[in-house]
Amino acid sequence: MKANIIRNAVYIVAGYFAALILIASAHAQTPEALIAEGDKHYYGQGTLQDYRKAIELYQQAESLGSPAAAHYLGYMYQKGVGVSIDHKVALKWFSKAAERGHAAAQYSLGYIYENGLGVRIDYAVSRHWYTKAANQDFALALRQMGIIYSRGLGVTPDLNVAVEYHQRAANLGDSVAKRNLVTLLPHVRKAIDPTLTASINGIAGFNR
Repeated sequence: MKANIIRNAVYIVAGYFAALILIASAHAQTPEALIAEGDKHYYGQGTLQDYRKAIELYQQAESLGSPAAAHYLGYMYQKGVGVSIDHKVALKWFSKAAERGHAAAQYSLGYIYENGLGVRIDYAVSRHWYTKAANQDFALALRQMGIIYSRGLGVTPDLNVAVEYHQRAANLGDSVAKRNLVTLLPHVRKAIDPTLTASINGIAGFNR
């Protein structure tokens, strides 16, 4: 009887620890955990910097549906971090992330098509992706939409629209958008957002 009790207790304890191991293993395979581990290798935090290992971990996270991981992979191939620059591979990863609604990846796709990185310049496609990112209040995309309308890149130039986009970017703290407004505002008859007045007036050379 005593032996059976001990044996049953051992089984219970063993089962408990097996469950803990399974839980830990499942957690280690979540996209967030894989990205966190990849970041450690990317930045060399608590381990040797190893871009290849970071890519491996980001790929695992992406295979589990992470748009952030796909964006990181796109960035690494676009900039040549740990790999040779490959704009077509970067486009593949950015596209996966952008289609899942990742604003930074949508901006990156817009940039790729605006500048012809591995593809033909296509302002319409570029504007499509910038707009998606801008609709999520991604400051860089808002500013870039302002530039598109100020320069007439694939659209009829419209300084009023350009100012609107720049103001939205500036409201999000984009300092370049604020500087661009200094150039744009003297050429349009449009009231500037009062919340920006102080910071705009602080930029040298601007006179209302």
